[in-house]
Amino acid sequence: MKKESEFTKEVLEKDFPDAPDVEVLKDRPESVADLSVKPWGFDEIEALAPVFEKIYSDLKRRKISLTDFYHVVKTEVSGIPSTKIELLNFEQLYFVIMPHLREIFKITLHVDDKKISEIDPESMMTLLLKIVMQNIGYLKNWLALAMSLTARTIV
Repeated sequence: MKKESEFTKEVLEKDFPDAPDVEVLKDRPESVADLSVKPWGFDEIEALAPVFEKIYSDLKRRKISLTDFYHVVKTEVSGIPSTKIELLNFEQLYFVIMPHLREIFKITLHVDDKKISEIDPESMMTLLLKIVMQNIGYLKNWLALAMSLTARTIV
């Protein structure tokens, strides 16, 4: 007999934020600390799969769900409905992502360990934010799918 867990019901009932209205174009890289940042293509997503698997395993081990990282606030701006996303539990996200940041940078930026070691802390955070913003649609969809699929249990 199959039964959905309470977590699955919670995840499936959540109102996940929409993808950004403006998508970053593939041919429009951004530069940070002399490094070119552009959205992932198939090769990067394929190479990042083992990294995402490790991140996902760590999230599960820590009992952290996707909804622990953000809060959606629905507002109105000049009478027009708007959605604002507030980041929550940044410290938990930090400890999950940091062990994998070097590999994420190597794959995303197409650089070696030596070049990554030369990145100053301020640029490191800027690069991470650029990577997330350029790939937010993919990240949001991957995390939501991964979290909801593994929340299903068979009793």
